[in-house]
Amino acid sequence: MNRGWGRSRVVVALVAAGLVTGGCGGDPEPIVTETPTATPALSDSPTPSPTPSPSATPLTDEEVIAAIPPLARQEDFIGAQEFAKYFLTQYHTLMRTEPQLFDALSKPSCRFCSVVQEHYGQVAANGHQLTDGHVTVTSDAAKGGLQEDGTWGVVLDISVDTLVEVDADGAKVEETAGGPGSATLLLSYTDHWVVLEVSAEQQ
Repeated sequence: MNRGWGRSRVVVALVAAGLVTGGCGGDPEPIVTETPTATPALSDSPTPSPTPSPSATPLTDEEVIAAIPPLARQEDFIGAQEFAKYFLTQYHTLMRTEPQLFDALSKPSCRFCSVVQEHYGQVAANGHQLTDGHVTVTSDAAKGGLQEDGTWGVVLDISVDTLVEVDADGAKVEETAGGPGSATLLLSYTDHWVVLEVSAEQQ
């Protein structure tokens, strides 16, 4: 079965484990400003791996900070954009290999994050795996800025690979078509950046 992006779907190609179309229901719109420097997008591993069982022991702030790129640790817009790039390009890998880190980098109230976790959990319960679905950041520079409430908005152009669900024998069960789009992340910073919400629109 094939699925594609669609505004009528709450969960789409960024999808079936992912990015929600449209806005973040009541969340403030990000301030649109160009960042002066562009940095290359990170990439995650294309090799599929089983979804590990979540651990009851959360990571410490020190462990979380050590796990993310140095530029994504700083509390400014450059840090916010680098963290946003890291999260978008790595969230599938984190769910497959380091779900504790995914938990530590997202708020429980993040609807996108909950959708990702629920989808991976349901696929694993069926004895299946998710493969591919890699997100590439295509923006030369991010847009966004500091919000009036102290949160940060980051807007990035992205391209999403097709996400494939396979059964225990490796046979394709379902795939969700990817494509180009725009992702908006709402972030907050305490000891490190945390995702409050993610939304996306197809281009």
